[in-house]
Amino acid sequence: MKAVVLFSGGKDSTAALHYVYFSGLDVKGLCIAKPMEDSLYFHYPYTEVAVLLAQLMGFNYYYDDVSDDINSIKNFIKNCVDSFGADYIIAGVLRSDFQRVRLEYIAWLLGKKLLAPLWGVDPVAHLHNLYRMGIRFIIVKSMARGIPPQIVGKELDLEDIEELVIASSKYKFNPAFEGGEAETLVTKAPLMKRKLITRGEVKVLSDEVLNYFIIHYEIV
Repeated sequence: MKAVVLFSGGKDSTAALHYVYFSGLDVKGLCIAKPMEDSLYFHYPYTEVAVLLAQLMGFNYYYDDVSDDINSIKNFIKNCVDSFGADYIIAGVLRSDFQRVRLEYIAWLLGKKLLAPLWGVDPVAHLHNLYRMGIRFIIVKSMARGIPPQIVGKELDLEDIEELVIASSKYKFNPAFEGGEAETLVTKAPLMKRKLITRGEVKVLSDEVLNYFIIHYEIV
């Protein structure tokens, strides 16, 4: 079964890629969107790094601009699917019906099938599964009250994950960020031949919004 993965370089699309790859699906390529800022559908920060991650994992990719207009999304996915001759579209959506239903509709229009291997997963279990799988990530944008500011821009370890889970319970946000509470960038994963190292600075944009601005990154 030939598949393409909607890939952003964030933790969820990376996890979805690993699940389907190791389950035996023939992943022909990655669809990397360059969306408008604050997109409701796509991961926005550092999409150029997602291209680098695709290269580190040895996958071909399709990279193009896309807006939140449904026709723009459909054309982007169609062009990616056609580029690789795929039958399945893989998405890292966890619990967002808003995203899943629209992606299923687009897949149906294209005569393809959407697979969401992470759908319905418990967010806390998901974070622990990521760590056990060897997927490491940093938070590049925090947009919810209560996310510990000291873990923004830091590669999260188990202690950081536990701190995040405790904070999510206290401040009532989704610890896996399915509600758009934060954006992430993967730094290490089993399929990556090398690791991503970043240097940057955290800037406070408002009471709830912190950005990790990457000044330099390298592969080691």
